[in-house]
Amino acid sequence: MSPRTILITGANTGIGLATAQGLSGPDVHLILACRNLDRAQVAKDQLLARCPAMQVDLVHLDLSSLDAIDAAVDCCRTQFDRIDVLINNAGVMPSSWETSADGFELSFAVNYLGTAHWTWGLLPLLNGSQAFPRIVNVSSMMHRLGLRDFATMARPDHYRPWRAYGTAKLALILFTYELARRRPDLRVNALHPGGVSTDITDYPGWLRRWLRTPEAGATTSIYLASSAEVQDTTGAYFVDCKPRRSARCTYDAALCTKLWEQTAEWCHRPQQRRGVQQTA
Repeated sequence: MSPRTILITGANTGIGLATAQGLSGPDVHLILACRNLDRAQVAKDQLLARCPAMQVDLVHLDLSSLDAIDAAVDCCRTQFDRIDVLINNAGVMPSSWETSADGFELSFAVNYLGTAHWTWGLLPLLNGSQAFPRIVNVSSMMHRLGLRDFATMARPDHYRPWRAYGTAKLALILFTYELARRRPDLRVNALHPGGVSTDITDYPGWLRRWLRTPEAGATTSIYLASSAEVQDTTGAYFVDCKPRRSARCTYDAALCTKLWEQTAEWCHRPQQRRGVQQTA
């Protein structure tokens, strides 16, 4: 058997790096997709120091730009013949209103829209997996604070970091459920990693003492990516390696489909409005 190929976004620090460390092994091929390649190289060196026999590759990925995502997808299709596990871990939480290269609110652009566009682009490589390929989407319990009016999203004069972040993470869960419905040959699940002390935002010192370490936060991602217990599970939301109910609105099939179609329009992907069975 050839090494299991696992691609992790945002794997140069925090939960992503801890996930990569937890999945490391001589029978694993890790692909670290990161915006900062210098920090990614440091992470790669750390991983190889732990497991010299493991293959580790780097891909430059900027989820705030649809064009940059297309370039990263092309790079992956050129370099790799398949992906067995895709872990969408990268995220941001801007403290003030910012927009992406394509004009979307930045938290929504990176945490949801770019991630959806990226996942769609990698489906041909996931189709090449030797078994049921897995997609693991790192969401958050903050999705319960999210707004359902995705077309409007946040406005600059009413921007709240946690609300914008929750809206993006809500969208990611809806996308997870819709992709699982449309592609029963995939294993697509979402998770809440817990409150984790990372660099995603400037937590006050007193709060950081109560937060989880990145290693603890990575536990459920590692579980969904590797455990035989969930090899037949798809379209679910997990907390602490256990299935949990997400917000009530996430089970609204019409809302899932509406967001899917709107996302395809935002990303200029008309083929996705017809479905995702294509292989190219």
